[in-house]
Amino acid sequence: MFLAAAEPEKIKQLEEIYNRIGEEPSWSFKITWLLSIVITITVIMIFQRQKKIAQNQVDLARMIDDFLEKKGK
Repeated sequence: MFLAAAEPEKIKQLEEIYNRIGEEPSWSFKITWLLSIVITITVIMIFQRQKKIAQNQVDLARMIDDFLEKKGK
């Protein structure tokens, strides 16, 4: 129904896109999914690492603050 109301030029462009996708080898889609998964896992790992580094900095600041308080007494 959508295609029936579309312009013939748009229909031709959509058919070309559909045909190009159909001609792609199946391994290219598998690689795309694999790459997406690897990127997602990498981003999560980097986030966790940065979170741990930030927590270590907070802990270090607390230790320094405690040390300065004890030294001042």
